[in-house]
Amino acid sequence: MTQRKVIQPQKTAGESVYEFLKNSIIQLWLKPGQKLNIKELTEYLKVSRAPIRDALIRLEKEGLIVSVPQRSTTVSKIDVKRASNEFFMRLCLEEKVLDLFIDIATEAHIRRLDEFNIAQKESRDNNDSRSFLNRDDKFHRYFYEQTDKEICFQLLHNNTGHYNRIRLLSCMETSMLDDSIKQHEELIQYIKEKDKKSALDSLRLHLLKVTQDVPKLTGEYPNLFIDAGAKPRQHGNIFHSDYFNTLIHPE
Repeated sequence: MTQRKVIQPQKTAGESVYEFLKNSIIQLWLKPGQKLNIKELTEYLKVSRAPIRDALIRLEKEGLIVSVPQRSTTVSKIDVKRASNEFFMRLCLEEKVLDLFIDIATEAHIRRLDEFNIAQKESRDNNDSRSFLNRDDKFHRYFYEQTDKEICFQLLHNNTGHYNRIRLLSCMETSMLDDSIKQHEELIQYIKEKDKKSALDSLRLHLLKVTQDVPKLTGEYPNLFIDAGAKPRQHGNIFHSDYFNTLIHPE
């Protein structure tokens, strides 16, 4: 199981807290709708309230935190409408980036993409959904890196938290992991052949798969989505927990 990073010495406290909380939310260590206890967080991370406050402000702007002054701070529930917009943004950007990548793709690029796909197979075989998704991101990020569009990828990374949580929930289906690997293999072949039309069609089908899973996920996990279900109270320090693992291994 993927381990969660806490404080990284080479970074400022504020940046480390921000990355820790964002990772905790997007990778579903924390349940959507979960209330955050600032005192618990300061004790767990051994930092003052100032970097935590700054991190929460950033995360609220990204739609991952909901704050009611003087009352509560909670992890946002998954907003399907927002996730749809986030997906649309990714699809529009990635279609263009892939088009540029195909123009410059060499045998070395193809070998690197194959390496990413092999790494994903390892994550699948280890039943590690978080690692699988992380390596999926590396596969797609490579298109942006090689076409000098890294800023575009960072823009997506900072604004697709709702969509990415849906992606992770989808990864609980083994068939979804197998399909993703197969789709990557097909995409790599089309890139190798410089077949732009087939490559772009393949990319659309690959990315659309997650959106097709939404009705099933909202039906199975209504507590995680806006305007559905009631959340049970969780006892103990939430930062020692792993919500996603309870979905994989329910008691």
